[in-house]
Amino acid sequence: MIKKRPDYIRNTGLSLIQPNDSGREFLLEKMRGKLAGSSMAHMEAAEKRRVAVRKHTMSWAWRIGVTAALALVNIVWIGSREEAPLKLMAKNHARKLPVPTAAMDVNQQALYWAYALYDFAELKVHFKVPDRAIVNTAMARERLALLLPKLDAPTRATIDRMTSASGGVR
Repeated sequence: MIKKRPDYIRNTGLSLIQPNDSGREFLLEKMRGKLAGSSMAHMEAAEKRRVAVRKHTMSWAWRIGVTAALALVNIVWIGSREEAPLKLMAKNHARKLPVPTAAMDVNQQALYWAYALYDFAELKVHFKVPDRAIVNTAMARERLALLLPKLDAPTRATIDRMTSASGGVR
């Protein structure tokens, strides 16, 4: 049985004893390099690279951490205030104009839609509509047109005054 030699023992055919062998100089130079280690310039450059990478990594880590902390503080602080923007938006959100109740008579319903079209301030005073209610003008015109034939004379006169002051029926 043949014994296999370990990998660390290699026979390269080079000899340190032979005087004129070109491989001898190569082998000696290789051994000198292993014994001497790295040069000082190489070690300093490697250390500078290591420090620069560490500083760069640390600076980004700090930046991300501080940004996250500030964002969290802002969210907590803004959310805890009574006048928080989201709470204000929810409170002051523009709502759709409510439809008048069926309990109102035909004349009141017609005035409601006429005020919605031509005099929003009067609508707020008479019918207690929210300040920022949004009026669907097409629907209001349609509802008013349906109610006009059923109105009594004083209500029709009031609506005619509103429409003529605003340039007629649209």
